[in-house]
Amino acid sequence: MCLSGVDEYLKSIEDKPDYLYAGYSAGICVLSKDLHGLEKCDVPSINPYGIDTMWNGLGYFDYLFLPHYKSDHKETKLIDDSVEYCNKNNIKYRTLRDGDVIIADTCKSIEQEEER
Repeated sequence: MCLSGVDEYLKSIEDKPDYLYAGYSAGICVLSKDLHGLEKCDVPSINPYGIDTMWNGLGYFDYLFLPHYKSDHKETKLIDDSVEYCNKNNIKYRTLRDGDVIIADTCKSIEQEEER
């Protein structure tokens, strides 16, 4: 997201009332403020783009999303390891099973209009 600039683009449109972001798997994880805890799922030393691993997410949520929890998915065991890691390291997280949906209205412009 950083290399393509889509992270900055998403931040530039986040206050628009018609802004909608949908993600699955890593696509939901990037909404977290910090991505520590996911190193159990993806090896941070693998560096296909020649830049250091980035641990900051988009920052919409102050907890980490752990998808594929208790699901019929190849990464379910890795997510169990991430849950254990987060518990040991006091990292706030939320598990999601495949098929779970989170709907959150974080649009600041709507909140501001309601306050008037």
